[in-house]
Amino acid sequence: VIPNEKSTNLYCKFAPFTVWAMKSSWIVHMQANYWGYTKSQADYMAAYSKRMTVENYCAFFKKTINLEKFPYKDVTIPMLVVCGSRESKDIKDSVALLGENKFCQVRVLSGAGHDFPMRKATVLNELLVEFI
Repeated sequence: VIPNEKSTNLYCKFAPFTVWAMKSSWIVHMQANYWGYTKSQADYMAAYSKRMTVENYCAFFKKTINLEKFPYKDVTIPMLVVCGSRESKDIKDSVALLGENKFCQVRVLSGAGHDFPMRKATVLNELLVEFI
């Protein structure tokens, strides 16, 4: 993860609208349905999302780990980084940096986007089990 000031500012600019949408139960349920969540999972996500604040949302982007300042090249435990080919440039740049570590396996999934873990949890679980 490499904080990108331009991206962070953009996400924070739209934070009031995003947080408003996250507090809307029907929008959250619609998203959960798209991801194939059960009713119980969707209800939990809707209840949890109501607790989000603009400050929390912006902090996620502003206070993230900065790989350029973290000694990731010195990490000697096996790591797995999974990224979709449709991810943002910021994510792909972070994955490329992590891939410089010889202990890090990088998997770029063709056609996958940011919601891959939610939409294809069984595929992700298989990748994780194979890695472990």
